[in-house]
Amino acid sequence: MAGIEWCPGCGLGRSMKLFALGEFRQSFQMHPMGAFAWAVIPYRIFEIIRQLKTRLNYG
Repeated sequence: MAGIEWCPGCGLGRSMKLFALGEFRQSFQMHPMGAFAWAVIPYRIFEIIRQLKTRLNYG
């Protein structure tokens, strides 16, 4: 893996799945940013839609 021993994204998807299933402790142990990712994703979707509406003049 290009000489990198630890990957900052490894386990993030599994952590998000565990968080969605209510396994909060296991989620945090898998990757501490899993719960934070659940907050960032809807925010980013909203921002992308807002930018598209502004750029394409959809109102």
